[in-house]
Amino acid sequence: YEGPKDVYIQNMVSLEEEKIGMTAYSDDGKIRAFTSDDGGKTWDEKAIDLPKEEGKETIVNISTFLSNGNIFVSYYHMEPMKEEPATLEENSVEGESTEAGVSDEVFYKDDYFENIEYKYAVVDGDGKINDIEIDLSTYINEDDMNYGYSMMEQVKSTLDGDLLFSLGNKVVQLD
Repeated sequence: YEGPKDVYIQNMVSLEEEKIGMTAYSDDGKIRAFTSDDGGKTWDEKAIDLPKEEGKETIVNISTFLSNGNIFVSYYHMEPMKEEPATLEENSVEGESTEAGVSDEVFYKDDYFENIEYKYAVVDGDGKINDIEIDLSTYINEDDMNYGYSMMEQVKSTLDGDLLFSLGNKVVQLD
């Protein structure tokens, strides 16, 4: 079967017999939810409108349907990436242009990802976004932080609606 056009599939799950839930990015970078009641022959689409922050991009790193048909989303806000000139180092970005000329300041990509605050939400069938608090630091220790295990990786829903996610080499279950 053909999937929805002009999207990049992030996650797909079986919700019931013949019913499929899928999350995907559209060409404009926004997250979309799709459902199919006929095993993937046809798709219904819903936009997911996550909260915005002035002057920042909203980045979704995880989205998946839960067994009850709601959608779990992990996202964050960040400054827009600057264009990289081909002549600079691979991990650097040229300084801002000013009327007096180009600044000598060089920004590194890693600087963009410092102090990111991950946000978590469940989106219900009506599109209402319900923020949820998840403190990942309670599941990891300082050694885990050194290996970059500070964000969720795989997220799944159990049949009774609990949330399972991996965090490094740990599996965490939330009710």
